[in-house]
Parts: sequence; C-alpha cells; structure tokens
Amino acid sequence: MKLFIFPGELDRSFFARLLDGQSRVSICCALFDKASQAAAWAGYVPAEAIWTWDRLITPDPLLTETSFHRAHYERVLRTMMADSRTYYILERQYRTVDNKIFFNSVFNRTVELELMVWNALAMFHATKPDRFVHYNVPHGKLWFVARIAELIGIEAYMPATSPLPWKEWVVKGLDAQQLVIPPEPPQASPSGRIRDFINTLKGSYAVAMPSYEKERFDYFKGGFYSLRKELRSLAYATLTTRSAFTVYMRCLNSLRKRAALKIYERLSADFVLPEKFVVFFLHYQPERTSLPDGLGYGQQWLALRAMANALPEGYQLVVKEHPSTFRYYFDPSVRSLEFYQQISRLPNTRLVPLNYSPFELIDKTAAVATITGTVGVEAIIRRKPVIVFGLAQYRDCRGVFLIRSADEARSVMSQIDGGVEPLSDLEVEDYLLQVDRMAFHIDTPLKVVSREVMRAAIFADLDARVDLDGAA
Repeated sequence: MKLFIFPGELDRSFFARLLDGQSRVSICCALFDKASQAAAWAGYVPAEAIWTWDRLITPDPLLTETSFHRAHYERVLRTMMADSRTYYILERQYRTVDNKIFFNSVFNRTVELELMVWNALAMFHATKPDRFVHYNVPHGKLWFVARIAELIGIEAYMPATSPLPWKEWVVKGLDAQQLVIPPEPPQASPSGRIRDFINTLKGSYAVAMPSYEKERFDYFKGGFYSLRKELRSLAYATLTTRSAFTVYMRCLNSLRKRAALKIYERLSADFVLPEKFVVFFLHYQPERTSLPDGLGYGQQWLALRAMANALPEGYQLVVKEHPSTFRYYFDPSVRSLEFYQQISRLPNTRLVPLNYSPFELIDKTAAVATITGTVGVEAIIRRKPVIVFGLAQYRDCRGVFLIRSADEARSVMSQIDGGVEPLSDLEVEDYLLQVDRMAFHIDTPLKVVSREVMRAAIFADLDARVDLDGAA
C-alpha cells in the first residue's frame, strides 16, 4: 500500500520509526509547505514523490491535461465549488495568512482553488497513492487536498480526539469519520481515571472548566475585556512583527471586539431563564470543530435558524457565546457587529449572559445543542439529551441526535418534548470505558501526536485490504 502524507510538524525520523523494516507500506507522495522542509527527506522518498505547496498553487506548463484529468477534473472542481466550506476556508486562509487583505477576495482565490484541483490531480496521477494519512483531521488549506484525494477514491485515515480528552482514536473519511476498531485494544487508562473524569464533570463548573479556559478566566480575572491587556498585546505585536499593517489590524480588531462585547452584554442584560428551553452553546471560531467538522453548519447561524424553527410550542432557544470569543483573538470575519442582534431577533430566542454557569444551563435545559462541542460530553454525563449538527466524536452515544436538516431538527425536538430517557450513571461509565478500549493515549512526550495512534492510522484495515485484494 502506498501512502500520501503531509508531514507538517512530524519529521522524517518519526515516519522512519513506523515504516522502516517492513514491506507492506511505503510513502509514494509527500507534500511540504516549503522546499526547505522537503530537503531533509531527500534520499528517503523518491524525488518524484516530493511536492511543495507552491507547486500546487502555481500554473505549470508541464502539467498538461491527461486522460486522468478528463476523467476527474470537471466533477471534482464542481463538487468542491458546490460545498460552502470551500469558500469559508478560502476566506479563512487569506484572512489569516495573506497580509494583502485589501487586495484579495474569495473571487480571486477561486483561481487558487482551480489550480489546486488541476495540480493535485496531476500529483495523484503521477504518484498513485492508496491512502492519505495525517496526524489530525485536515482543516485549513490541507482540507482542499484531502478532499480532492477522497473524491478520486483515495482513502483518508486520521486520528481524532475521542470523548475522553486524553485519548485519540482513528477515523476513516473526512465527512464520515467512521471509527476504525483497532485489531488489538490500546493501553487502558489508569484505574479510576474515567471515574474521576465523570465525577469532575458532575461537579461544579469552577472545577470542571477546561484548562485553556481556566487560564484565560484567570488572566482576565473573570472578566472578558481589559484595555490594559489589549494595549499589552498591541505592544507585543509591534515588537515581534514590526509591521504597521499588523498593528493597525490588531487595533481595529480590538475596537471591534469591545463593540461586539457591548452589544452582547446589552442584549443579554435582562435575561430570565425560561421554564422550557433548549440551550445552544456557540463555538469559538475559526476552529476545525465547526469548519470543516460542522459539515453544512460551519456558519452557526444556519443551525440556530434550524433550532428556532424546530421548537415545540412553549419552548425558547437560549444561546450562549463561547467566552474565548472575547478572551482570545477576536476575528471580525466570523462575528459581525450585527450577529448578536440578528440572533436576538429570531423567534423565541434569547442570548445568555457570558458569566452564566454552563452547568446550570445544562441541568435545567430540555436538551443541549452544539455543532461538535465538548459541552456535549458534559451534557451526557449530566444526563441530558444532546443535539449535534456536525461530526461530534460522541455522536454514536445513546441520547445524542445528529441533525442534518431542518426536518430532522423538528423530528428530534418532537422526541425530546415527548421525553428521552437519559443514560444512567452506569451506562455513562460503560460508554466511556468502551471509548477507552478503542482509543490511544495522547498525553505523551510528543506534543503533536503519539506514534501509537499514527501507526494505527497507517496500518488500519491493512489485513482486510490484503485479504480483499487476494480474493479479487
């Protein structure tokens, strides 16, 4: 079997430890950000297997049309252009990478998209990989290449964070993310760790708060905006980037953040908890958890509209923004000044104050709604139904409902209104123990990924593949 890889932060020695000394799997294609990164791989993979990102987005007169292009190009390009995520990610790329923001647009970047399709097809035609592997679910610019690969039949395998935050498992398919069962059970978590995890999430939010959020909470002393800290951040940007453009954009974003926060606080000021409600926890954006894992709901407004329309009589939808939207880098391209006003004008919809306890909302709601958020695991443990709009890694758990359309949202809300039996404490623990038996530890000295889970992704289903090929 031949692999296509995007090494990223993983060096040649990482893959050598996994692949050297065996003959079943080899690297036939490696895509690098820069030619300088590719130099270290010379002699380990054939020269024709080494490609760089610049080559994928630059017209090459030597990459002329082939029969392979005639078979796939038009279908792949049209499929990519019909997917809203394509344009969201194109915009995210030029807003976060390209300083020439005022001289660029999605319209212009469509040229880059077409070049990626044309040149990636040439790359895959020349190297003929069977499988694409990466150390996480591709997002950003790599999503385009992985999506093109899948559209022409190249299988995608990758680690994804499981419902247990210290473990990852292997999934197959960008949009299916079907769990791959390892042939041998991974190392089990230490005795009592899962029970401690459950007890923590059943307790107070002050203790259960994620570590990254706790750091930001402490940094802002429980608040959400500090002019002194914003000025400190601007001073740091000035010293490190020495770019007037960057400093100007940081100033502008800081002012927009403060204005958006003021609007949110004003609209949520008179909030009173309804008797019957569904709570929707917004994601911090941009992040992989909503784009591309949110599928057709990467723009969360679409999910909010679906939920507002699906509410049975007597229910309200309460919406809580992610605190990191204001405590972390604020991107006005994903939060306009009108966004919160638009939410508050949806039928039977209210904004929740930012300092309202998430656990209090969970405990009193009829159901928790999110795209893929870990708040869903908290809701499962606190015995509440969960509605997800994307590829949440706990979506196979009983009591979790995956929504793909407005009609499904109405059907699910009808079931929840009629009563959904929550998981018992024993069932929750049993579910997480099953997760533990299929997932690999990630709290290792390696910061990017563990070798065990990457080995599982590379060799997943290989024996079944060999048997199938032999039978054919």
